[in-house]
Amino acid sequence: MKQTIFLLLLTFMSCVEVVSTKETSKDEVFENLENTTNISHQNNASNSNVRYVNTTSNLNYRDAPDGEVLGKFKRNEKITVVRHSNIFKEITDEGVLVRGEWVGVLQGGDVVYVFDAFLSDTPVYSDVWSKFPFKERPFKDKTSFDNIDKSQRLTKAEIDELQLAELYPYIHTDNCEVYPSYQVDYGDFKSIVVNVFKNEHELESVLIIYDTDNTLHKIYQGEGEEPGINAKVIAYDEIAEGWSRKTAQFKNDCITIIDALYTDTPVIDTSLYHINRFGFINEVDIDFANNIRPNKPIKLGVVYTDTIQFSKYNDEGDYWFLEGKKNSKDIFLYYNWGTSSTKNYNFKKNDFIEVQWKMDSLYVAGDGETLFFSEVAIDAKKIEN
Repeated sequence: MKQTIFLLLLTFMSCVEVVSTKETSKDEVFENLENTTNISHQNNASNSNVRYVNTTSNLNYRDAPDGEVLGKFKRNEKITVVRHSNIFKEITDEGVLVRGEWVGVLQGGDVVYVFDAFLSDTPVYSDVWSKFPFKERPFKDKTSFDNIDKSQRLTKAEIDELQLAELYPYIHTDNCEVYPSYQVDYGDFKSIVVNVFKNEHELESVLIIYDTDNTLHKIYQGEGEEPGINAKVIAYDEIAEGWSRKTAQFKNDCITIIDALYTDTPVIDTSLYHINRFGFINEVDIDFANNIRPNKPIKLGVVYTDTIQFSKYNDEGDYWFLEGKKNSKDIFLYYNWGTSSTKNYNFKKNDFIEVQWKMDSLYVAGDGETLFFSEVAIDAKKIEN
């Protein structure tokens, strides 16, 4: 699998405000727009006009030079300059005097304006990523109050660069502390684990996935819904009367997470997650109950032998199914012996057949090779009357 993923936690959103040392009226702004220079067609901009937002947080874009704020570009977001307004200003940013021009850039199909002192030719990254050493799989994450490394607390600027406030809106409060943990190499994505003290009683470790441009990897759900952040809490510890712990085991592209609640009657729950080649963290169903052996435990990879009544082969999709019934319940098994086999699998409807099968791992075709488990037929033969 060629994907890289990051484990991190929070995001902080702030805006760079341009404070002018020289006042400019709205009439002057719109009058000066007549002197602007278009440098390319909006839908055919050259690579030479591509710039990146170079701020500590986000950059306001406006309807005109020094005009009304319409929205914000994110740090390191790629934008295309399509117009020079020839309106220059000196502004003070965090006590430093800088000079720049209001330039028109593309936002959707419109031209909006930003101050180009906060643009650069390439993305600008700090060395915060170097604080997350790579960890080789397999390994276990048992982060707790007893073993956490608190030697490198992340600064506000580093938290902003990792966009952790999008996960933890309260990240910059006094009670919240953030520490780097490690990263795991999954290929073309970055994956970081960040340790977050939500308060003095709660600690959690979060696996966060980033795109190649170091922005948070988003999960787009239903139409009209806000995209979610591709992240997962993989370890947790708390100081409380009802003690709760979460630990994780990383192996290949899978993460097994164990949740334990230690009360008078301890409750332990196990979940399995798989990171597919698109970088998405997907929960895998590990409830192996089926109609072949109802109410009996099914173990992964163990070969079972059962008798079913054959219905038909279904070969119309990406996978081939053997369909049948047992005790009037529908049975579906994946199979791959095909027509080239030397054995006779030419069963007729209502034939009773003996099937050898096992619960096995499969990957969804065309869906990032996402892992799932299902019944797979290994061999079958007709039971003679």
